[in-house]
Amino acid sequence: MLGVSHARESACTNRHSVNARVRRSAHTKGALGTLRRAGLLALWLASVSSCGARVSTDSENSPPGTEGGQCRLDGACDAELVCLSRRCVKLPAPGDASSHAGAGPTAGAGDAGDAGKGGQERGPGSAGDAGASGSAEEGEAGAGDASFGGTNAGTGGTNAGTGGTNAGTSGAGASGSPTGGTHGGVGGVGGVGGVGGVGGVGGIGGCVAALAPQVQFIAPYVALPNRASSLIVRGAAFKTGASLVTVNIGGTRVGPVAADSDTQVTVLVPPMPAGRYPVSVEGEGCSGGTDAELLVQPAPVLQYRAISAPSVRGRLIWDAERQILYAVNRTDQEIERYQYDGSSWATLAPYVVPDLTDIALAPSGRSLIISTRGAILEAQLGKGTFVPVQRTVNPDSFCGGYFDQLTMANDGTVFVIFDLAQCSGFTPSYLYDMRDHSLTKNPYFAGYLYNGLAGGSLDGSRIYAGSNGLSPAQQVKIFNPLTHEIVDASPSYNLGAVSVSSNASRVILQNVDVYSRTLSLTGHLLPNASALASLDSSRAFVFGETGAESQLIVRDLNGALGAGAVYPALKAIDLPDPPSSSGSGPVSVGLASIQDDSAVFVSGNRYILVVPVTDPAYGGGSGACANPVDIPSNATDYSLGTTDGACVRTKATFNSLVCTNWGGRTLKVNGVTAQCTASKSTFAPAIDGYNYFEIGAGLYSYAAFAWFTS
Repeated sequence: MLGVSHARESACTNRHSVNARVRRSAHTKGALGTLRRAGLLALWLASVSSCGARVSTDSENSPPGTEGGQCRLDGACDAELVCLSRRCVKLPAPGDASSHAGAGPTAGAGDAGDAGKGGQERGPGSAGDAGASGSAEEGEAGAGDASFGGTNAGTGGTNAGTGGTNAGTSGAGASGSPTGGTHGGVGGVGGVGGVGGVGGVGGIGGCVAALAPQVQFIAPYVALPNRASSLIVRGAAFKTGASLVTVNIGGTRVGPVAADSDTQVTVLVPPMPAGRYPVSVEGEGCSGGTDAELLVQPAPVLQYRAISAPSVRGRLIWDAERQILYAVNRTDQEIERYQYDGSSWATLAPYVVPDLTDIALAPSGRSLIISTRGAILEAQLGKGTFVPVQRTVNPDSFCGGYFDQLTMANDGTVFVIFDLAQCSGFTPSYLYDMRDHSLTKNPYFAGYLYNGLAGGSLDGSRIYAGSNGLSPAQQVKIFNPLTHEIVDASPSYNLGAVSVSSNASRVILQNVDVYSRTLSLTGHLLPNASALASLDSSRAFVFGETGAESQLIVRDLNGALGAGAVYPALKAIDLPDPPSSSGSGPVSVGLASIQDDSAVFVSGNRYILVVPVTDPAYGGGSGACANPVDIPSNATDYSLGTTDGACVRTKATFNSLVCTNWGGRTLKVNGVTAQCTASKSTFAPAIDGYNYFEIGAGLYSYAAFAWFTS
């Protein structure tokens, strides 16, 4: 029983030690000042119980307690009782105790307490001298350091001098800038006839690590060398104690800027050379920790390649750091891997994951989030053996409920589509949190979907989701990772496809309709099999098939809209190898691009094609010229009637050109320079069924040209 009481008492004393010091200093100093002025010291001393020397709990007049600590009555600590000179002092109301740093000595004419050295190392001050006999004088204040206050103010004298009526109270220490010391010194103990003074209360300490800004993720975590880019920094305490913050990127400081919220700040990263740069956030007087790193790395220069891949794949993810293309193969229950080594492609052994449904790359690029029908797993990348670790399980297997799709947000949460295999109906979507491995159901009805589908931006700032198979069609939903709110947007679809640019300024729905970040319609693409928004938001890569011919068409999402509000084509790239086998029926074709949009992956059930989109050998050049004049398809020639340049197009086919009165003009066919030789030639492929002629200015207005098949 004594052991239990001791354990409880020790725990009580330890748990409340800081608050006890603050209360004790304030209350005791007020009490002593009052008593000194009233001359009631003897009466006050007679009214208290003894403590400190005895530890028996048999008598109410002798409760346990340690000198300078709290007394205990009836088995509990009493915040109003303090042990001083073996007396349980019941303190009156607080007086004018200092709340500044570094209290001076107590009891008698002791020297001022030393505030200790500043900065993060705040040493204790030296003890004040004991007071001489007689009336003790008030101690001086200990000064705090200009940057940070000392940890302890000077300790008061041990004895208050024989025969003194009043012990001196400690002076208030000056507060350090910007913050004071941790706590004040302890007053001396009174001698015969005197009571020791009480140390002042210290100010708040320096930069508190728990309150400093902490960076958890950045997105996108890969940037291109010597090119400015936008960066979203996610974490905590970005607005604690600071109206503005500075983002430190490997020693390059960006700011000060206003944070978007306490958990997010967005900055423009200046052009930087290749390298790895830790990213932290600095508030006023505090530099926080970080678990994020910006990787600045050039994109590879890829050539056309048809990689044999005889199966059907779902999601494609380009790992820019490791130069690996991941592909989800649900049929074979494996994550396919294709790596570029700087000159060639290698097909790596796949990661076999039973009941695999989808994957997502973590914002840091350090791990893959994996969904199976019954669980969500995480696997570290670049750590040797690939070992998926189960993090959470299927919350509801009724009607064959299963985890279907994953879309990564920039704060470490994953938007999870949950679907039914044996029934039909609306199902909740979920948020999986990488930081604590929790799974949270999104609110009813905003987060519920029917046969749902979702897609998100590379910077993780927006996720778009919708239902499929309903009449009437349902509104598309927008998930904001900053607020975790889900709102209904204006367009309604039975959503079958969604592609989002890196910053979500372009969103393509159903492979046809192009929207802004807020889902305001901006224009259209011509219907084709699949469409991909470029990461830089400037283009759309559209895959289409006409019979046995396959093309990748590049459209300008910043260009002037043509008839039907269709974005203009820049070029059409004939693909030498159809990605899917003929006669295999409709096959979903997957698309993805590398970090600078210079190459696009086209995935069918036969090949994964690596298609460079800036190489003139594959439809390079400017592509379709602007504002073309349509020529009837049965016409075979055209007269310019001006010395200016012109842009015309026709659906006629040909393999030869002849020009007259050309007078120094230039000619491009479908964006590629051509010659008027009247001989049989090979020209750049048609764009959306049209052949574009871009003619430069010349000397003669009566210039003309003709086309024919020989």
